[in-house]
Amino acid sequence: MSTEMKTGLVLSGGGAVGAYQAGVVKALAECGTQISMLSGASIGALNGAIIAASPDLSEAAARLEGLWKHLGENQVLSVNRSVYFSLLKKLFQAMNLCQIPGRAGVLLTTLLRHISTINGFDNLMTQPLLSDEPLTALMDHYLDTDALADGLPLYVSLYPTEGGMQDIIDCIRAELGVGTTKNAVFQHIQSLPRGQQKEALLASAALPLLFRPREIQGTMYGDGGMGGWRNRQGNTPVTPLVDAGCNIVIVSHLSDGFFMGSSGFSGHHDP
Repeated sequence: MSTEMKTGLVLSGGGAVGAYQAGVVKALAECGTQISMLSGASIGALNGAIIAASPDLSEAAARLEGLWKHLGENQVLSVNRSVYFSLLKKLFQAMNLCQIPGRAGVLLTTLLRHISTINGFDNLMTQPLLSDEPLTALMDHYLDTDALADGLPLYVSLYPTEGGMQDIIDCIRAELGVGTTKNAVFQHIQSLPRGQQKEALLASAALPLLFRPREIQGTMYGDGGMGGWRNRQGNTPVTPLVDAGCNIVIVSHLSDGFFMGSSGFSGHHDP
């Protein structure tokens, strides 16, 4: 039996709060931590790509710091996932969608039928609200795709989208406890053709309705953080690192109030 120790780093999604992960990486570098592989969701996937493409954690921390300073000054990524879905949830609650949970599906359908009469709603259903061109340009500037291809193994979570509005409905139902979302899939970035690697990173960060989904190997994917909403299966992608043989997994959460133990993974148990 192999006794090789492998340490994985999980970078959860969380919108603009992703700047916190630059500090996490800096602290790990100062402690001399050696990372064997990474996984990320949404903004964590983008941060993970910078780390994977860097020669060491110290350089990764410096690059992330530069990236997030730029983001802070230019507001390229100003969407906060928790606020985004919280506002939508409050909208539905204000319309009495929570009073009778068993009827949530019917009420949501009714809501959409009325909303669909709003001028321009058809465009909202099919067109993203924000352009991802600034984000793409930023990645072109900060991400060395050649180094990424040869760098630390990186896994990202991707959500098989059914369309932005349907994805949001599923997330709201899960948040209200009357449903859940499909599980995310985990994609090993370096296994993709070079031309698809950046597309997969952008797909993982494509919040529904805000950014357009991306086609990866024939399937349309959106924000990986939506997967397995109630247990954060997609937003905290521990699974691919455990499956790849990590003995230790360090998780950088971007929200509080959530504990993830090891008992849900084969062969691993909480102390």
